[in-house]
Amino acid sequence: MAILKVSPKFKFDDATVKRVQLGSRKEFDDYVEKGHIKCVLVGKGRVSTGENVKYPKFLQKGYQLFDNTKTCESYFKKESDLPNIPSADGCFLTVGSDGSTGCKGDSGGPLFCFLPKKNIWKQFGIGEQILSNINRSN
Repeated sequence: MAILKVSPKFKFDDATVKRVQLGSRKEFDDYVEKGHIKCVLVGKGRVSTGENVKYPKFLQKGYQLFDNTKTCESYFKKESDLPNIPSADGCFLTVGSDGSTGCKGDSGGPLFCFLPKKNIWKQFGIGEQILSNINRSN
């Protein structure tokens, strides 16, 4: 997260520049938790591994899908280098045939989900405990 001072100031016109809208708990329960919508994690996490770790010049996105606690706990035990992952109500796991994932360095980036019935993107959280090794999104 960062706070930026910009000049000139943003002019919010609701056509090209809009304020972020936060999703409600009801929207999360009705849409996100049931896995019926597309969500995207945005960040500048690693895009390579090995000796020459690279970070992108521009923001990247990785498509996400909410999954249940049992799947999350199984994933964390398999993928985590952290000894004790706290129990969670659920987590977002990467889906998508393009191989995009969240990666170390994406933590703190916004998680947006598209609500098709309202035709709007809303922010439902931020990336935390990004455990995968590489983000191959575009």
